[in-house]
This record gives sequence, structure tokens and C-alpha cells, in this order.
Amino acid sequence: MNIRTAFDGGCMQPCDIEGNLIRFDFTGPRKVGEGHVFFFEVETEHPALRVRLRLDRKGARHLSAQGVVAGRDFGAYSTYPLEPSGAEFEYEAVIPVSGGVVRVANRYPYGRDALDALLCETSACPHGRWRQVRRDGRAFPMFELGDPDSPLIHYFVAGEDAWETSSIWTADAMIRALHADAALREKVLCKGCCRLVPLLSPYSATRESHSYITPQNEHLYLGAAWGDAKRPPELAAMSEMIESSIRERRLGLVFPLHAYEAAKPYSELEAIETSGARRLSPERKAWAWRVLETLAAEVPNSKAVLPEKVWYPGNARHYLLDRFNALTFRIEVTTAGVGFDYFRACGRGLLSGFAQLEDWSQVLPLDGPAS
Repeated sequence: MNIRTAFDGGCMQPCDIEGNLIRFDFTGPRKVGEGHVFFFEVETEHPALRVRLRLDRKGARHLSAQGVVAGRDFGAYSTYPLEPSGAEFEYEAVIPVSGGVVRVANRYPYGRDALDALLCETSACPHGRWRQVRRDGRAFPMFELGDPDSPLIHYFVAGEDAWETSSIWTADAMIRALHADAALREKVLCKGCCRLVPLLSPYSATRESHSYITPQNEHLYLGAAWGDAKRPPELAAMSEMIESSIRERRLGLVFPLHAYEAAKPYSELEAIETSGARRLSPERKAWAWRVLETLAAEVPNSKAVLPEKVWYPGNARHYLLDRFNALTFRIEVTTAGVGFDYFRACGRGLLSGFAQLEDWSQVLPLDGPAS
């Protein structure tokens, strides 16, 4: 059995190999930025490959309801269930191979090859265009639909954390739906200019970091770096676009897409009520609930929540509310018992719900400019 990780990045964790069994032990301390992700290619003559994972309680919560992902090409992956294999928090998946090569991962891989395919296959979208956003030697692609001089600009941003891949596939599906479905595209065009970023951190995709690798080759939790004094290039460029829309009072929906794998059996849509000294007025809180419920009604297997505080400081919702009093949202896309069909339905549902929203007056406070 030959194991390699030379395609489109790829990352391997320490393992034991015995016959057709690959055994991982993820119970020890994690290296900085590692996240216990694996994405490798196997060439074998065995008819089936066995992948056994020894997990801690957190790992079991995130993976056991999802399974192991495997396939022969990007975008053509299936999920194979993890079954208990005896010891506590130890699970095994059996992957049919029938000889040849198979790619194996514990999250749905999304790399530069998938991103290139998206750009090529949607480049002729009516009223849409791809822009390359550049900053300090790095760049990321952004899909823009509609007139950039519109009164409102909306932002959907995925891939702050490069291994939260179900959310990246969901953003990919949103762009493909806008390209293919003229009726949906026209509804969205009526809302103003939409900017969709499928992968904010392409330089980190399918590499060993679970989130982001800086130009200095350091690991960073990019999703919580919005308020950092020195932000990484991609995040600085993205944030400055949003902040420009705030200053111009043209900000509509800001909607980062994230993924907590199978930690919960549903996708979760969220805003927050407080950040620092800021607290939503009753009117803004009621409006936030209406937005969340409208979006959740169109996203299958989803739930809307509006907690008082953010779960992790420094992310977009926390920073933009605290710094600018801007009310923003997010989704955590589940992988529990779902696959690519769900990511497509989730992306289309988000757009369908968004197309129903008319009132954006509560994004920024009505009693003066954002501070």
C-alpha cells in the first residue's frame, strides 16, 4: 500500500499501517494549527481500505456522525460511516477501493483545483464577474454580481478557516446557482451588489493548518483575527472593503460561512446581541430575528439562534458590532449525515432566503454614522 500527499497540498498525520488498515491516534495534544486534519492518496491492491480513528471526546463529537470522506477526484467524494470498533471513542470506516487509487480525508477537501474549476465554469455568468483582490503579495478571487455602484453591497465570505470545507462547498454552490439559474439570479440582482468569496485563504487550502498559514509560514486562527492590530493580507483586504461600505452607509448583509463539522446535527444561523459596550436595541434585535428566521426557513435542517455574546471573540460579528455598531450574521454548516447534495441545497436556500429580504435599515444604527 503506497500513501502519498503530493497532490494539491495534502497533509498526513502519524499513523500505523497493517495490511489494509491505517490507524490514527488523535488523543494526544495537538500541534499548533494542526487540527488533526488528514488528506492523502492511497494506491493499493486491496479491495477495501480500513481507516481507524482513536479520538478524544471532542473529536468524536465532530467526526463520529460525519464519517470518513473518500473519492477518486475532487468534488466526487462520498462519506463512509464510522462504526465503533471496541475501545471508547475508537471508530473505523471501511472504504471500497477495488484496487487502484483513492483519496481519503476527514473533511470534504476543497483546494486550488476545485477553486480553479469554479472560476472556469462560472466565468460567463450574466451580470457577474470575477475579481482578483490583491494585498501584500497575496490574492484571492471574489465573485461580484450586480452593479458595484448600487445603493447596497452584500458580502458572503467563506474560507476564513481553510479546513471548514463544507462551508466553502456551500459558497461554491451559491455561485454556481447564480450562474445557472436565471430566475434566482434576477431576484438576487434586485437586492444590490453581491460579493461572494468562496475561499478567503487559498494559500492555506488542503495544507496542514486547520485554519490559515501566514506569509511568514505561521499558523493562525484567521476567523478570530478581524480585530487584530496587524491583520493578515487577505483578511485586511476583505475587512477594508466592508468598512468602506460602512462609511458610505451602503452595507447590506455581511454573512461569513463557517462549519463545525458534525458537532451539531443541524446547521446554525446566528447573530449576536452584544459586543463590548454595544447592545442591540429591541428594534434591531427583532429585525435580526426576522432575518435569521427568513434565511433558516429556506435552509434545510437548520436552526436560528441569537445569543447574547459571541462564542469566540475577534470574529467578524464581534468586531463589526463592537467597532462600527454593524449588525452581521453567520452560518455554521453541518456535516452530520449529509454530503454534497446538502451543501448545494444549503447554498441555494441561503440565496432564496436572502432574495426575500427587503429591509436593511437596521444593519447600521439609525441615529447617526457608525463610529
